[in-house]
Amino acid sequence: MEPYSPLIDMFGREIHSVRISLTDRCNLRCQYCMPEGGIPCVERKKILTYEEILRLVKIFRKCGIIKFRLTGGEPTLRHNIVGLVQMLTDEIQDIDLAMTTNGIYLDKLAKPLKKAGMKRLNISLDTLDRDKFRKITRNDDLDKVLRGISVAKDLGFEIKINAVALKEFNTNEEDLGGFINFSEENDLEFRFIELMPFSKIGWNNGSINNGGITEDFISSKEIIKTIRLSENITKLPVINQSQTSRSWSLREGKVKFGFISSVSESFCDSCDRIRITAEGYLRPCLHASKEYPLIDLLRNRASDEEIITRIRMGLNEKWKEHPDFLSLKYVPPLDDFSIMTRIGG
Repeated sequence: MEPYSPLIDMFGREIHSVRISLTDRCNLRCQYCMPEGGIPCVERKKILTYEEILRLVKIFRKCGIIKFRLTGGEPTLRHNIVGLVQMLTDEIQDIDLAMTTNGIYLDKLAKPLKKAGMKRLNISLDTLDRDKFRKITRNDDLDKVLRGISVAKDLGFEIKINAVALKEFNTNEEDLGGFINFSEENDLEFRFIELMPFSKIGWNNGSINNGGITEDFISSKEIIKTIRLSENITKLPVINQSQTSRSWSLREGKVKFGFISSVSESFCDSCDRIRITAEGYLRPCLHASKEYPLIDLLRNRASDEEIITRIRMGLNEKWKEHPDFLSLKYVPPLDDFSIMTRIGG
């Protein structure tokens, strides 16, 4: 079959990357993400099967997309994730496949995932301090995460360590020094992600709220200012305008730090990503709750052309830019669709 024309939104941005959530389940209870008791999970029968995921990936590949990221929830909780990776790499020879994970099961899964064709990993790690890790995640598996990182590094994965930046929690001078040392000792890029204003879980009462930007928010500029108290930090040139992270160099190039400043420095104008939720909905923009179902078409044996038509319809809803999150008037939508574990990271 002839390739389809590229996926281009109404503002001329061509899609190059698709993030596919495998599950809304997670084995951590990060305080900025969900309450201690978790959230109601989607029935398994309503989640995309691996065969349905494969078909979608093939369709996106015909549109010229080769970069795919498996997300969650926590994707390693999905049964036989290695089998899915093997299926995708067997069927699509030039696929660039990555995964975002909390790393807890990486010590066991890294080797089979690498063998199956996984290339890149983003590993979430908000702190290197055991007590803080226990507080933020309500879990005591820091050693497992660190072991998983070590195993994946030894296997040759391209790895980035991601931390959600939280004011007065992991962005003081001592914590930053620990992250910088860890990055240098392990030759791994470390990245801070600004806390985004989703309909989210309150730190104190574990309830869903929509309070917008909270007192926990800290901008990338403030973190860089703190780093400069003890380190020389130099901004690196942007290689790819569509990349979410802006990189900085420390310690004469021995350390690479990235900052994903999606709140304070919007990069919507170069966004080339879309998301597929675990339930099989296309989400054109991370912060827009409007979604387009694809799972019904897949399960009713729709043609590729019909599926592509709906994808393009959804793509036309992609925002030019997100609202000014730092505005006092901004309040995020409060609905069942705007919780990160459901959307996929």
